[in-house]
Amino acid sequence: MCSDINEFTRKVRIKEFFKDNPQTLPTSMKNVNTVDRLWTSANNRNVHIDSFVNAAKAHLNMFIQENDGKREDRDNLTKGERYSIKQLKRNNDITIKPADKGGSITIMDTNDYISEAESQLSNEQFYKSLPKDPTKSFKREVKHLLAGLGDDIKKATQNLIPNEPKPGTFYCLPKLHKLPKLISEATKTNPEPIGLDTLSTPTKIYDLAKSLHITPPGRSIISGRGTLTEHLSGYIDSILNPLLINIPSFTQDSTHFLRKLSNVQQLNSDALLVTLDVTSLYSNIPHEEGVAACTKFLNRFHSYETTSDICSIIEFILKHNNFMFNEKHFLQTKGTAMGTRMAPSYANIVMADLEDRILSNYHLKPTFYTRYIDDIFLIWEHGLDSLKQFDTYINNIHPSIKFTLEMSRTEIPFLDITTMLHNGDLSTTIYSKPTDNHKYLDYFSFHPMNLKRSIVYSQVLRLKRICSEPTDYATKVSSLASQFIKCRYPLSVIKSAITKASHRPRTDLLKYNAKSHSDRIPLILDYSPRTRPLTNAIKTDFETLKKDPSIKAAFRTHR
Repeated sequence: MCSDINEFTRKVRIKEFFKDNPQTLPTSMKNVNTVDRLWTSANNRNVHIDSFVNAAKAHLNMFIQENDGKREDRDNLTKGERYSIKQLKRNNDITIKPADKGGSITIMDTNDYISEAESQLSNEQFYKSLPKDPTKSFKREVKHLLAGLGDDIKKATQNLIPNEPKPGTFYCLPKLHKLPKLISEATKTNPEPIGLDTLSTPTKIYDLAKSLHITPPGRSIISGRGTLTEHLSGYIDSILNPLLINIPSFTQDSTHFLRKLSNVQQLNSDALLVTLDVTSLYSNIPHEEGVAACTKFLNRFHSYETTSDICSIIEFILKHNNFMFNEKHFLQTKGTAMGTRMAPSYANIVMADLEDRILSNYHLKPTFYTRYIDDIFLIWEHGLDSLKQFDTYINNIHPSIKFTLEMSRTEIPFLDITTMLHNGDLSTTIYSKPTDNHKYLDYFSFHPMNLKRSIVYSQVLRLKRICSEPTDYATKVSSLASQFIKCRYPLSVIKSAITKASHRPRTDLLKYNAKSHSDRIPLILDYSPRTRPLTNAIKTDFETLKKDPSIKAAFRTHR
């Protein structure tokens, strides 16, 4: 708690320090929450700030004295459960990872986990084994690169190189959602095919996969935390991400997809619902091609920093992604890592360039086309044979970027939505993968009550937003209520959320509310009812502090 208070007061000082000239902060550091954690402005700079900091520390000392020796807050876990978790953590024979999707926790044999990771890393098309850590030499290279850039970018990036960077960390998240397909393929030759009921629940899927000795593939992630390019990648993303709205196919999220879909007119009788999934997009983008796509995109939509300097940084980030796994050093030689901040924006731009070539050159056009990074949804009204020809065409346009096509005349999943087609009209409902365990925070978990109510309410609103038919919404809400009951939520809390959501028209839920740009600095403490007097006292002092005109100017809120 002491470190939390110190961090809060440090951010207050930083905010005041830059109030007169915020442009002296690098672009990616305009938010004080991203400023180097080792830096702060000097004491005695502002008497009001000093007074506030001293008062906050006095409140903290009083809180510590009043609660010294008192019984600790209730633990979410029993002593036996906590002991068991520690024992599992110490067991080197198993590796525990969250599933790639669906919210499950996976316990794997460590040898199987290492084998999967090393199998991926042995692919010399994407990775190169290194005899030693190149981070220090890479640091000298990036300093030399930044020194030769234009003044604006040089100023913006001068504080983005860590003093002691470290290699990235490679790990895999098991793709449990791939198990049903792997099971079906493994049992194709069985005299008795696997029935749908056998794959109807996550438990049945996992048990069957285990009996068939099927190990789920891993999604490779390279954590950029603490690496040489961590902040540079964030800086690049702060430039690229706001420009993605210029891409015609860009889909921000499920709500954006629903808004787009609502504009589709009556479809003809042979319309096909189609999804395209790019196979391992991130790792299959050649560096030179990716940089060229970014250059083209920035020249068209960006007018601030020079494009060549930005793309020089992008190229450095791509070609200097070194990391470790199992005490060994590696370098990624192709593609971008899933784990670096700029990766989604970078992949979006590359796909925009590729799809522009596809759609502008092919003689038939989809009736509707939209994309969420590497997942594509389209409506095809030219017949099945021409769709197969289109599939062949797109899979021959690029040597390494390939597409997997799924199609249906009735319904198809995209993101967390199933889009359905009936008599030329579209409708939507919620979609979840067969391996999704629908787990929510347990009601008796030691969390604020308002958070628990918000979880139920937000999930009900999600259903109302996605389910276009009222009867379907009612059915899905009933199922959701059952899932929360399993997590021990009282019926009164569930019913209250449903009643509250009933007053929200679906049309309103499909709108994006204008978000205010706030300079608010959050005070984040571990949850405990006992901290309420402490936080209230600090908030009161902070409001008093803002009465000073110069301080108030540093914390104004914008629309």
